[in-house]
Amino acid sequence: MNQAQSTATTCLTEMTMGLQGGDACGAWSTYECCLKDGFSAAGCETSQADAMLTSTRSMQPALAGCASSTCSGSSTGGSTDEAGAGGSSSGSEGTSSSGNSVCDLSAAVASGSTCLTAMTQGLVGGDTCSAWSTYECCLKDGYSAAGCETSQADTMLSTTKSTQPALANCASPTCSGSSSGGSSQPSEVTTTLTGHVHYPAEYDPTTFDINNYIEATQAALGVSTAPEAVLKAWEILVSYLVPAGADMAALKTAIASANSVEESAVALTITSRRLGQVRRLNAQAGTLNAQVDAKITVPDAAKANSVKTSAASVDSLTTALGGAVSVKAGSEPAAAAVIETTVKSDASKAGDLQNLISDAGPAVGGTITAEASTSTSGGGATSSSVGSSSIMLATLVLIVKPHWCY
Repeated sequence: MNQAQSTATTCLTEMTMGLQGGDACGAWSTYECCLKDGFSAAGCETSQADAMLTSTRSMQPALAGCASSTCSGSSTGGSTDEAGAGGSSSGSEGTSSSGNSVCDLSAAVASGSTCLTAMTQGLVGGDTCSAWSTYECCLKDGYSAAGCETSQADTMLSTTKSTQPALANCASPTCSGSSSGGSSQPSEVTTTLTGHVHYPAEYDPTTFDINNYIEATQAALGVSTAPEAVLKAWEILVSYLVPAGADMAALKTAIASANSVEESAVALTITSRRLGQVRRLNAQAGTLNAQVDAKITVPDAAKANSVKTSAASVDSLTTALGGAVSVKAGSEPAAAAVIETTVKSDASKAGDLQNLISDAGPAVGGTITAEASTSTSGGGATSSSVGSSSIMLATLVLIVKPHWCY
């Protein structure tokens, strides 16, 4: 690793620390000056650093409002690279030679931008390790296709992982074509989708067929290996109209008792807005009703079918609240299957799986929604935009880092 590359690694670490502190522009300013001064001290053209910085900013909207820093020692460029005097640079800019093999660095950088797009989609889905696998294989294969040593990509990837705690538990994937320069093929990754299949009110949960679900999801996802699916639970969803100001604790107890389930299996959500239709119907009586959405979780289809019937009865609820309770029209008890689906796919498709699986809904007679679960251990998916920006910015820096002077 030459002096400029070593300096850039140090700069990256400092920027990462700044991002964790929440000041994106301050962190960028630190990195910008650190990189320029490092290139100058290494005898490299600072125009190379400028190109890297410009490329990074153009792909990261979070940096658009950050002013360029005035850095000491970075404007004169220091001593320059001795290209054309026996140095290792040759031919056009962005191309270096290693033995008889020509490495097209410009092509490698362009490939890195494509890889970033795929990784970004994965990060949005919440699966950090799957997104990293996608990026790692894509970058290695891009370097190989550009005639560059994949050891350069390995160094970049290793540096990124060492400065990103969120990547510490992500295993390195086996990437096809990354070591021999073959065709660029994404690695196979595993994604776990936690989904709900919402059925219409007339659906009988005891008719659910897990094999039909697997076949439908495989077709919708476009994967060669059949997914693994585990039915985790059933949820019965129903909306009640209850007297305004009703005791929710009493209602929860009454619902649990009426459906022979534990109170912990009942979840209630009060709709804050007043229902115009209900207000009109009850105007003469001078009463107002509130909507309460109930979710009753049960372990199996037989119990789900039973609760779907019992949840429609409101007599005991009326008694418990001392006022009229009714099931809201159009929101009669309906079942939803909670299913954990494990999918093996090309890394490039991992970020789209949670959207693609919804296409299996018509084949199973319901509507499917799903979320990709994170595969990092201990911390779960981060909700901090600073945490996500830290990974994104670190990767962006490394995408354009091949332009070292030699």
